[in-house]
Amino acid sequence: MLCEAIIGSFVGHRRGAKGEGETMKGNSLPEFTREERRDDVMSAVTHGIGFLMAGAFLGLTLWKSIADLSARRIVAFSIYGACLLFTYLSSTLYHSFRQGRTKNFFRLMDHSSIFLCIAGAYTPIILVPYHGALMVSLLSVIWSLALVGILLKAVSFCWGGLNRTEIISVTLYLVMGWMSLALAPSLVMRVGWGFLLFILGGGLAYSAGVYFYAKESMRYNHTVWHLFILLASSLQFTGFFVYLT
Repeated sequence: MLCEAIIGSFVGHRRGAKGEGETMKGNSLPEFTREERRDDVMSAVTHGIGFLMAGAFLGLTLWKSIADLSARRIVAFSIYGACLLFTYLSSTLYHSFRQGRTKNFFRLMDHSSIFLCIAGAYTPIILVPYHGALMVSLLSVIWSLALVGILLKAVSFCWGGLNRTEIISVTLYLVMGWMSLALAPSLVMRVGWGFLLFILGGGLAYSAGVYFYAKESMRYNHTVWHLFILLASSLQFTGFFVYLT
C-alpha cells in the first residue's frame, strides 16, 4: 500500500547521485547544465506548492478532528502532516540551492525525510482504525525502522557518502513499504474499500510519474515527476480526510 512511497523514494533521488564526483566523503554533486538548473528551479517550485498543500491538509484534518473531539485523530494527523511538511520542505530547499555544503546538507535532509514520510503516512493508517497492543506494536516497528534508516543516512553522510549505503537504504524502504500489504485485508474490514482505492490510486500516480523521471532525454522530466508526486499526495490526502476523519 505504501509501495508508491517506496518507488518515489528510490527514483526521486537518483539525479542527485548521478555523476557525483569522488571526494573524501562522497557527497559532492555534479555541475548542472543551464536546462537542468531550470528544471531544478521548477522542481523547487512544484514541491513548494506541495508544502503549501500539506499545510492546508494539516489544517483541514486538525479542524475536523478538533471539532469531533478526537484526540487520537489530532495526534495521528499532526504527526503525518508534520512529516509531510518536512519532506516537501527538504525537497524544495534541496532543489533551491546550487552546489556547495548547503545543498549537500539539504540532500541529507531530503534523503532522511523519506523515512519520516513513510512512517508518518503509516501513523494515521494504524493509529485511527487499530487499538490496543496491535496498534502499539505496529507503530513501534515502523517508527523504529524509520529511526534506524535516518541514523544510517546520517552516519553514511559523515563517514562514507550517501551513495555507499544506497542498497541498504532501498532495502529498508522496501521492507517498510511492503509491510503494509499485510494490513490490507483488515483495513478493508475496518475502513472500507474506498480508502484502499484512494491509496492505490496514489500508487498508480507515483508509478506513472516514474516513467517520466526515468526518461532523462525529455526536457524538464524531473518537474513532470514532481507533478505526479503532487497528484499522488492529493489522492492520499483525500482518502485520509474522507475515510479517517
